Amino acid sequence: MKKLLCLLLLGLSVFGVDILYLKELKDKCDKDDLVACAWLGAEYSRQDYVAKAKEYLIKSCKGGSDTGCSFLSSLHNEGMYDLSDILNDDFKPNDEYSYKTLKPHIKNCKKGLIGSCEILAYNYANGLGVKQDYAKAIKLLKKACDVKEWFSCYRLGFMYSQGIGVKQDYAKAKKYFEKWCHHSRDCENYEILKDLGY
Repeated sequence: MKKLLCLLLLGLSVFGVDILYLKELKDKCDKDDLVACAWLGAEYSRQDYVAKAKEYLIKSCKGGSDTGCSFLSSLHNEGMYDLSDILNDDFKPNDEYSYKTLKPHIKNCKKGLIGSCEILAYNYANGLGVKQDYAKAIKLLKKACDVKEWFSCYRLGFMYSQGIGVKQDYAKAKKYFEKWCHHSRDCENYEILKDLGY
């Protein structure tokens, strides 16, 4: 889930933060652009400035931004923040998930925000906050993989290679691992299946 969350929160450069972009986000956030506050919080979280991230994400969510609430609920579910009071939810992080905390992801996934679809896929695959449903998880992962969210391709390859929620199919697993390989340079699973003749 942490890799999934990192993919959701990245949004910019893999190698560092663009300080001009941060300044632009801060200026917009100071003018009550709540989506900018959410992305600023996400960027601070990515850089491990947790207190600052929390400040901007809370401002965004309390102001009514679905994006800010989505990021907050993800971090809450990861156990990074205990936000039960802010999210008006009565569960403990890492103990159980609540359907209520998934609502922003459901809404954002329908809007085409693929990071939210990936989070929902994880929850459906693991039965966290929703009834376990591998078919829905796979559908969401395919949607993400089709728009080049490469970690979703990896997860599909893994599910097909292990027969998790689907009939074990090494040819399909290889196809998804190949997509992951070309964009991550992590080709071990692809090479194994290729060498085995799939």
